[in-house]
Amino acid sequence: LLSSVGDSLEKAVKISATETPYNKDEILYAKKDTIDLDGNVATIFEYTTGEDSVLYRVVFSDMGDGNGDYVLTNSTANGRIYQWVSPTGGQRQGRYAPVVRLPAPNKKNMATIGGGFELSKYEKVFAEVAFSNNDLNLFSDLDNEDNKGFALKGGFESKNRPVGFMKNYRFSALANYEFDNEYFTPIDRFRYIEFDRDWSYAPGEKPDKSPDHILNLGVALEKDALNRLSYKFVRRKRDVYVDGIQQYADFSQRIGRFQIVTDGFFMKNTTQTFHSDWNRVNAGVSYKSRFLVPGYKFTLDENALTAIGTDSVTGTQMNYKEHLFFINSNDTLKTQFGLSYSIREDRKPQAGELLRSDASNTTRFFVKTSVNPNQKLNLLVTYRQNTNYLTGGAPKDENTLIIRTDWYANFFKRHVRSDLTYAVGNGRQLKREFVFVQVPTGKGTHTWRDDNGDGIKDLSEFYIAINPDEKNYIKVFVPTSEYIFAYENTFNYRLNFELPRKWKKESGIRKLLSRLSVSSAWNVNKRITNSDLAARLLPFYNDIPPEDILSLKETVRTRLFFNRANPGLGFDFGYLRTGNKQLLTQGFEERGMENFSANARVNLNKLYSLKVLYLWGQTTSSSDFLSGRNYLISQQKIMPEISWQPGTNFRWSVRYGYSAKENTTGEPKETAK
Repeated sequence: LLSSVGDSLEKAVKISATETPYNKDEILYAKKDTIDLDGNVATIFEYTTGEDSVLYRVVFSDMGDGNGDYVLTNSTANGRIYQWVSPTGGQRQGRYAPVVRLPAPNKKNMATIGGGFELSKYEKVFAEVAFSNNDLNLFSDLDNEDNKGFALKGGFESKNRPVGFMKNYRFSALANYEFDNEYFTPIDRFRYIEFDRDWSYAPGEKPDKSPDHILNLGVALEKDALNRLSYKFVRRKRDVYVDGIQQYADFSQRIGRFQIVTDGFFMKNTTQTFHSDWNRVNAGVSYKSRFLVPGYKFTLDENALTAIGTDSVTGTQMNYKEHLFFINSNDTLKTQFGLSYSIREDRKPQAGELLRSDASNTTRFFVKTSVNPNQKLNLLVTYRQNTNYLTGGAPKDENTLIIRTDWYANFFKRHVRSDLTYAVGNGRQLKREFVFVQVPTGKGTHTWRDDNGDGIKDLSEFYIAINPDEKNYIKVFVPTSEYIFAYENTFNYRLNFELPRKWKKESGIRKLLSRLSVSSAWNVNKRITNSDLAARLLPFYNDIPPEDILSLKETVRTRLFFNRANPGLGFDFGYLRTGNKQLLTQGFEERGMENFSANARVNLNKLYSLKVLYLWGQTTSSSDFLSGRNYLISQQKIMPEISWQPGTNFRWSVRYGYSAKENTTGEPKETAK
């Protein structure tokens, strides 16, 4: 391991290798030699596990491609391995360096001053100037000449001037010019987030040091939001990075029951390496009757980057066409519904040409209704047929169906409240793998025990840690590039139930029942490969072969309360069942838990209170790649607690807990008390 730092970098970075005690749980290095590399001092380290060496902990920083001498080779359970790559022709070939950046104190401030003059009730002229100061390192006087910058903006504006020959229409116009010198740095973003993207310009981490010239011209005629016409022209010049024009057009007109809406964006830009053409058009027409609103909408979004001197297409931000036919309900109806059908075609650059990449047909239907003030129902159905032309060979078809239902209801004056979400669909499930990464002691969840004594951290040797001094690893899931087609089902249901509160004022059985309340929840999320219709649609369908279940998360929780709001005496009984199964690259992993619990609390008098918890159930874990870690643990637990509270600011509690666990899997039986 070589770590070289030249004179020009010493003020910005430092070698991150620090001497550390021996610890076999980390990737450590020993100092081997010091050499001279073209006048720069370099230290040679090498990976070691020997206890007789002076060891160093080395921290690597991501310096960006071509700015380091190391590449990341792989990750292990105890850290990352970095490998040296020799420079080629004086150019570094790696991305990482054994250095730590020293953050420098910085300062950024800005002052603005502006003014305007009203020429009439509708017209005015204005001007504004801004001065910025951006010092990246207050400890350094080097390169301070680019800290200060300024910007200018001025122009003319006419707003809402009545148009005599067009009743109720008003005229607006603008003309302004903006100049930002190469060192101007605003404190906050003052443009919309897509501003540079709409010019096919990517400033990068270090903005280009060049002045920016922007000219805006625009006119508009507007009656209201449904009747308007506007046009805007933008000219921008920023050295060799931006040299182009933008045009915006917007037209809306209401003709009887017909509504026409059209807007367009057209951009041409030339840089030192490419030409960019971008056309965006949205055009639609609809007819608004008393009950229905049928219509059609056309969407075009085409961008192409063409290399200078050739017709070769090198890239695109977006490139598609879409035709949408729809029929919706009038927004005045109590029940809202809609049906739409769209035809879309996408294109991507291939071998210098824009070729068809995807073609899709999408059908969508929705309903939103309120049965009464106490019930709401939403339904959304989407069916998509997609053909991929870039998979090689014959085009690949993929059909996707998504159904989602949301239902909320309350009954009997909100004594029963119900909330349901149900969704089904199909798509691709990503396989995952996991590794264990070391973290500072106490910050993790797992511990490593070398069961076979070979010094290698096997996946089967990591355990959930109990004691804080053992919690020094975390389990990190890493996505892969392998997909499996799957059907998905999501079901979430919550129910809260209580008897009428007015029964508390009565006597007998009603007064007793008024003290009861129930809170329940049932959540299921599963992905399967079984195409059986019942398995795909029913969340509680369990007759599915284990090998067809890619992932399953299920939680059932219910609790019965007696005197929930009474501070003197109260009971509650609960049931909890959880299950989690997932597909990893190594195989399947499944965990589950089922618990019953009972709580009781009573205030003996104004000073003493008593609580008792009793819990019983079982916990399971199984996998087809860590069979030695499978278990089924039965457990019981009891915990009484007595408290003495003489005032509002002091309480003394004594608690005793006893638990017994038994693993019924494997021989001999494992027990813990």
